[in-house]
Amino acid sequence: MRYERDEIHPVLWKATDALNTRWMMGQMTETDLAVLPTHQSTWFKQYGRDFALAIVLPLLVVAVGVFLKKALASPFGEPTIAVGFLAMVVQMVVLFTRNNRQVSSQELANLLPALKLTGIPQSYTEAVIAVGQANHLTRLEKAEIL
Repeated sequence: MRYERDEIHPVLWKATDALNTRWMMGQMTETDLAVLPTHQSTWFKQYGRDFALAIVLPLLVVAVGVFLKKALASPFGEPTIAVGFLAMVVQMVVLFTRNNRQVSSQELANLLPALKLTGIPQSYTEAVIAVGQANHLTRLEKAEIL
């Protein structure tokens, strides 16, 4: 199950943001490094196709524009290249905004050791993961449980 922004407590978003910050700033702990390969694998399984399409399709348009400009000396070459790059930027922004503040129960399970949670936040996260992986429940039932 993929959780939306408002479906889980902000403590999880703070923990995942802190982990992302450590990754981006190069301040990774051994635990952070240990969960990274599994997280990346899960991420690519969930988002990889959309991410690849957001890059590959616009690059094909750019390639057509380059072909038009170089091989055919067409006046449509440069505008086609511009459209390709614009499409890439637009698709990446759309993907980012659509997937910003979404997390799957599997992603949380993979990241849990590196989230540095203790006590009630740790128990809450474990419950969120368990509820998300309960395939016999509807989304509404899962929301009610949480």
